[in-house]
Amino acid sequence: MSVEITRLANGLTIATETMPTLESAALGIWVKAGARDEMANEHGIAHLLEHMAFKGTTRRTARQIAEQIEDVGGDLNAATSVETTSYYARVLKNDVPLAIDILTDILVDSRFDEAEARARTTGHIAGDRRRGRHPRRHRLRPFPAGGLR
Repeated sequence: MSVEITRLANGLTIATETMPTLESAALGIWVKAGARDEMANEHGIAHLLEHMAFKGTTRRTARQIAEQIEDVGGDLNAATSVETTSYYARVLKNDVPLAIDILTDILVDSRFDEAEARARTTGHIAGDRRRGRHPRRHRLRPFPAGGLR
């Protein structure tokens, strides 16, 4: 097994590893933006955008996003870290086109409803504070020396 790296003219980097004996596929999009990239008045914005991506697009409602991936037994999720925000899916190999379509749809064509964003902002900030996970505290931690060797 070897990983193939392809860099497109638009700057997109694609890493692929083919495992012909598997019937499933894992695919994702990693965006080089996380908590470290936020300004003081933007604490939590990367995490908010991650959640808002699943709230609907111009082609799909939030329910349709969930149902379309679940109808094929797939899984769709995301995570925000200090360095990146990732969006990923796991599906059977024949459903890769659907997973790519949904991932690109939520990243390129999300609706970002203002009322939903306000509700998410209030809920996430309050919830993070209750659990002792205020984004500012995480943002100011230095990255460990030699962390990515």
